[in-house]
Amino acid sequence: MFYDMNKIIADELALSNHMLSEIQGQTDIPRGMSLYGNATTSGLSYHLRYLENGVRKSKNLGDDTSPDVIKIKQLFYNKELASRLEHNMKLLMRVDGRFLQYDSDHIDAALGTSYRDNTGMVNKNPGFMSSDEWLKQQYSSTLPTAEKTHITADGKTARSKSELVIHNILTQLGIPFKNDVDINLRTETGEKVYKNADFVMPGKHGEYIILEHFGMLDSEDYLLRAIHKIRIYGLNGYTLNDRLFISMDGFNGSLNAQALRDMIEKLILPKVMV
Repeated sequence: MFYDMNKIIADELALSNHMLSEIQGQTDIPRGMSLYGNATTSGLSYHLRYLENGVRKSKNLGDDTSPDVIKIKQLFYNKELASRLEHNMKLLMRVDGRFLQYDSDHIDAALGTSYRDNTGMVNKNPGFMSSDEWLKQQYSSTLPTAEKTHITADGKTARSKSELVIHNILTQLGIPFKNDVDINLRTETGEKVYKNADFVMPGKHGEYIILEHFGMLDSEDYLLRAIHKIRIYGLNGYTLNDRLFISMDGFNGSLNAQALRDMIEKLILPKVMV
């Protein structure tokens, strides 16, 4: 998968700067201050050690729930966070704007006219597995076979009529795909989440192309889950009509197979490694 590393670095620098500004003044630990926890039968009892007029003193602060204990822990956490942010920023600033993109467009632009391929016969992705190799990778659907009661044109099972129709269209167009795949994603806070993707296809640059089909949009709960799913995809770089494509039933439950085929053939097929 190709990433715009210069943009990623710039975004990371901007985020780090923002976080540092947010905790500015909240990382100042007085000289000689330290926190000690002593084990007791009911948990930890904390003592603060500090310097006052050059004399070392100690003060009992209480247990984990003590506001003073929490305040001191927050100071030390902020200080460690700031230290890591500043360290990373120094590293990133050295390479900011210097990363050489290695997708085919950038490589072609760097080559002389005589070396550029206009026939499509030069393998622009020598480091990536073929679509056949990708399909042969072992994976299992995240949904039980018992839920898949419809039979596709090639004898596979599908859990809904919309899945059956899309399966048949992808197969007819020769697009390699896997369905019901857990995609590893992250939330705004960096927490890992797994979203069940309806149809996953290998992109020409090693990335995933995803097609999500939504039905039952008359159900408010289903609609809210769909919106949340799209939002998480967006946070992870799955831009609509670029790496993420969406289709849906009509509110009366109708399905337009012709419109589905047109979308897949004209928008998705050109992006997929076949």
